[in-house]
Amino acid sequence: MEFLDEFGNVTVERITEDFRREVMPSRAEWQELLSSIPPRQREFLNAAAERGYFEIPRQVTLEDLADEMDITKTTASNHLRKAERKLIQFLLPYINLAAKAE
Repeated sequence: MEFLDEFGNVTVERITEDFRREVMPSRAEWQELLSSIPPRQREFLNAAAERGYFEIPRQVTLEDLADEMDITKTTASNHLRKAERKLIQFLLPYINLAAKAE
């Protein structure tokens, strides 16, 4: 339990003999993350995902997205990087913890 305190509010619903380690953020943590992304960043993330920015190879450039949203390429980059940073900072501890469990 002490180890889980690092992740904020944690509840143990049950432990059985078939215990297997599942690493998941709490609902409160998810809600905090989701509400922490401002509307303009969320709008940009949606546009980027819908237009194929995250595909390999990319189907749209950052400049194209910026033009479509009537913002500069620098502003577009800032929106994207700030949102990505929040998502990665949130998920990385869980990714690392899950990797340790394997």
